Amino acid sequence: ATVAAEFPDTKFVHVSGFKNAENFSNLFGGMETAKYMVGMIAGAKAAETGSNRVGYIAPFPIAEVVRHINATALGMRSVCAECELDIRWTFSWFDPTLERESAESLIDAGATVVVTGADTPGPVQVAGERGVWGVGYDSRNACTFDEEACLTVPYWNWGPEYVRIVQSMMDGTFVGEDLYPDVDSGMIGLLGFSEDQTPQAGVP
Repeated sequence: ATVAAEFPDTKFVHVSGFKNAENFSNLFGGMETAKYMVGMIAGAKAAETGSNRVGYIAPFPIAEVVRHINATALGMRSVCAECELDIRWTFSWFDPTLERESAESLIDAGATVVVTGADTPGPVQVAGERGVWGVGYDSRNACTFDEEACLTVPYWNWGPEYVRIVQSMMDGTFVGEDLYPDVDSGMIGLLGFSEDQTPQAGVP
């Protein structure tokens, strides 16, 4: 917001922020909708395996992450009332070693499904190595590291919204605002459940 104020004739867009101004938009989206569905899948799988325990690797205790955890927990409980969500905080968006260690810790504690909110495929790989199930995050390619163990991946598809915003800048219609598209916008996908996709084999 400070830089936007210094350059009033320049348009700015910040992803995952919380401020805006006349020439400054904040863009994020309703990933919690996809995370709720992740919780449903994870809860159903945990119940199917008889553990009733789902693990969650969480990067930072900030509003965005807490929303995703809560959505996952609510989705899980909607299909498995007795399921519990066990959390490990990494305090990092990208720490392959710590993410793997967190996944191992969750599995050692009884989780048969590990959901990650961080950016590496390590937790899905650990799940496969340990004979349980994983859910990736952020990249629609996260399941390619272990197709059999990976249940799904909620991911971002920023392109169409970027194009729309840039076009508004070119048209002179840009307005600084909070933008928060949901899954129906096409900006958020859930691997296996978006158009022309097939659910992963392990999905109950």
